[in-house]
Amino acid sequence: GKLKLTRANIVYSGGGRFYILAPNTTTANQGADYVQNKINEWLFSEFGDKLYLAMVKKEFCGKDFKSMSEIWSDLGKEIAESKSCKFKGELREILKPREPKTLELCHVCYRDDVAKEELKPLREEEPESKACPFCKSLFNLGDELIDAKFIGRTSDKTTAKVYSSAPIPMRTEDGVDVYY
Repeated sequence: GKLKLTRANIVYSGGGRFYILAPNTTTANQGADYVQNKINEWLFSEFGDKLYLAMVKKEFCGKDFKSMSEIWSDLGKEIAESKSCKFKGELREILKPREPKTLELCHVCYRDDVAKEELKPLREEEPESKACPFCKSLFNLGDELIDAKFIGRTSDKTTAKVYSSAPIPMRTEDGVDVYY
């Protein structure tokens, strides 16, 4: 990917957090910014202001490994600060007037910002179990993976529908829509 890292660079991953040890280079710093921006763009377009990836970088050198607790403490403070001003670049979009929707909770993730007409039953035989489009697509993916003999990728939605009743859309770094 953009950062040119391996799994060996992951110091910790769990509980909704991750720590990566990466070289302090222009390429790595720009790559981290790029990844954060792309993920947050997608999160904002998919979930509005409900989800945000807070990422910070901390420079240190080899001798600083002796005082790692100070580095962890600084990272914690910087993450808290980052979370307190999430989507600051999207403020205009967040505050833009919108038509009111009749909202209902997704029965899977409990999102409360989905219009009632966007919620769909997880299974036809259980019409009361309503899910948002994202949860419904993950549910369908799980159903399909059980019997999958292969996973395909195409930029043609019609072809994707031949192999999958609910193709999962994604966007590449180049802005091309692909389907799995």
